[in-house]
Amino acid sequence: VHLNISFRDPLVPVDGRGWDQPLEGRPEGAPWCRIEDPAHAPSKQVVEELGARIEATERGVLVVGDCDIEPGPVLDLAEAAAWPVLAEPTSNARCGENAISTFDALLRNDTVAAGHRPDVVLQIGKPGLSRALSAWVGDRSVERILIDQSGAWLDPERNLSRIVTGDPALTCRAVTDRLASSPRQTSEWLTRWHDAERRARTALDGYLDSLDRPSEARVARDLAALAPPGAALVAASSMPVRDLNSFMAPRSGLRILGNRGASGIDGFVSTALGVALAHPGPALALTGDLSLLHDQNGMLLLASEDVSLKLVVVNNDGGGIFSFLPHAGFSSFERLFGTPHGIDFSRLAAQYGLPHTLIEEPEGLAPALTDEAEGVHMIEVRTDRADNVAVHEKAWKALSSPSG
Repeated sequence: VHLNISFRDPLVPVDGRGWDQPLEGRPEGAPWCRIEDPAHAPSKQVVEELGARIEATERGVLVVGDCDIEPGPVLDLAEAAAWPVLAEPTSNARCGENAISTFDALLRNDTVAAGHRPDVVLQIGKPGLSRALSAWVGDRSVERILIDQSGAWLDPERNLSRIVTGDPALTCRAVTDRLASSPRQTSEWLTRWHDAERRARTALDGYLDSLDRPSEARVARDLAALAPPGAALVAASSMPVRDLNSFMAPRSGLRILGNRGASGIDGFVSTALGVALAHPGPALALTGDLSLLHDQNGMLLLASEDVSLKLVVVNNDGGGIFSFLPHAGFSSFERLFGTPHGIDFSRLAAQYGLPHTLIEEPEGLAPALTDEAEGVHMIEVRTDRADNVAVHEKAWKALSSPSG
């Protein structure tokens, strides 16, 4: 939580003056300021227009970015339209028969991207983890429609055709009902996407499973797959959430959360511990070394609260995401962007009284996660930044053939 507090003048201690503002709050514990954001049901005209457009369009896709909505109505609409679903992890919509989990990898292939160009994109939430997806939906020839609760202009590509202000779940449910009389059971379009997904999934998993060392990509994939039903997984910014986006297979029964936006890696440990306290089921977290170090004092909470969390730390001794950028070619890269720290995470764990497990084998994550002991358990996976870039590049090359 980030608080902006205005201090009174003068900004120095004054003898004899205590706190001069009431601290009782509102009567009966009511919020100090209540923000009303009612669920906006779509108008009949909007439902009819969206339904007619979907009904007339075989080559459509549902793109679901970072959001907090009920995924069921979105998936029902995709099924009624026979459209694929390209969902980021924090949308919690990467499940169901129409989920295409490998879209980031597929759309890096120019042939695949061109051959699967849609006529209509229906967007919910704020995507932003895949440059390949952004470029693909940003084509000016594509009709792109956004459904957003508050009508926010979520359009960095500057090609939105329409913004529908309304509750996405209510809107999707209403449009699905509109299509109920003539649902599109399947289509050549959807079959091609399923075929590409199947081949890409096989190629990606085969490559990751062939590695003889732990990799950041496999850790993300395996952690999402191994999380028990009803679990919450908190993903750090930078590479952890992007690796989930690139390598996580479709699944249900897992809620994924993450801090996105300008805050970057700020407050990740505090967020993860807060989720673990509030969530009724098991809690896991996937973080990079810098995200953890940036908010390590969040662990001071453990002195006063009983928290259970599996904290998986990918330690590449610095800012791994920058190794994928042109910055990596400059002589000052390590000092300004790589920022190696040399921290021993076993000693950091000991400082807060946490058990620490170092994963040294590719299959080592599963046994570490089965430890049922209460409390916070730090699980460290050490990787190399340069090798991580090579792993990702080879993963994309493994998909050079699936064109659907």
